[in-house]
Amino acid sequence: DFISARYDRSQGVAMIVTLIALLGTLPYIAIQLKAVVSSFSIISGGSTSQLDWGGVGLWTTGLLIAFTVLFGARRLDPTERHQGMMAALAVECVVKLVAFLAVGAFATFGLYGGFNGLFAALPAADLEQLTRVGSGDMAAYTRWMTVLFVSMAGILFLPRQFHTAVVENSDEQHIRTAIWLVPGYLLLISLFVVPLAAAGRAVGLPHEMADFYVLLLPLHADQQALSVLVFLGGLAAATGMIIVSSLTLATMSTNHLLVPLIDRFEGLYWLKRYLLPARWLSIAWILSISYLFARDVTEGHSLANIGMLGFCAALQFVPAIFGGLFWLKGNKAGALLGLGLGFLVWFYTLMVPLLAESGQLP
Repeated sequence: DFISARYDRSQGVAMIVTLIALLGTLPYIAIQLKAVVSSFSIISGGSTSQLDWGGVGLWTTGLLIAFTVLFGARRLDPTERHQGMMAALAVECVVKLVAFLAVGAFATFGLYGGFNGLFAALPAADLEQLTRVGSGDMAAYTRWMTVLFVSMAGILFLPRQFHTAVVENSDEQHIRTAIWLVPGYLLLISLFVVPLAAAGRAVGLPHEMADFYVLLLPLHADQQALSVLVFLGGLAAATGMIIVSSLTLATMSTNHLLVPLIDRFEGLYWLKRYLLPARWLSIAWILSISYLFARDVTEGHSLANIGMLGFCAALQFVPAIFGGLFWLKGNKAGALLGLGLGFLVWFYTLMVPLLAESGQLP
């Protein structure tokens, strides 16, 4: 709606934005499902090499479909806000932050007596590169700035973030709070990222398991209560992301793919009375495809790298949005061309290699 409104309320623009959001967010939802299944396997004494996709994976996906339908898709009102769901998300953010700060403080001060002790242990383990940005050459900084720019696009324009910040915003004054609260939250949750990476490597955890250092470190030190807190924090974070993402994508799909199809073909008019069940089916379809993607495509890849696929997809919206806001000559043809070509480049350079490596494509 936001992008198409700028370009003559174009249905074509809305459809291509919806398709990009759908395909681009599937990897993002998939890694949350994989994180839940992997974390459950680790905390129950298993390994991440043999995940229980047929048991834990299916149950998790089914419960998330049911929860999203019950709490997020009860009515068709396009202006409806989900205050209960937003309250649950706020609690999830607090739980996640508390868990992350707790395990970060434990790894830094409990295991090594502070930052000085932790970083003093790195040279002996030949891990000094953790305190530098790459090897100091220009390529390392270019990579970091690229990741930073792509992440800025993701935090603004991934469907989940946009829905939370704009659609669910019930008071403009909340933006004043968000201006200082969001950067403050990001600063706090980033505080122990490098110390946790350093502690995980220093105690001998394999770098292939870096996604799970936050859970493996307390388990390694036999801190059962802290391990459970971390597991619950990760579970809350992953499920929150999945629920809002699938709800937003289902709404976009019915509004901008199904409704235009019904309007174009008279024989499909009868479907208009079933738009709400269609939204439920969309939620089930999106989560089911994400489940299959997580099970069959993500093996051998880190969660962070797969997540960047979604961020790069959201990057395709940047020219159409910022160009539309600040450049008066921006028009529908340019938006369609830019979005279409950007999507094709994204799909061919990022998604096709992933599908080929997993055997889904030759």
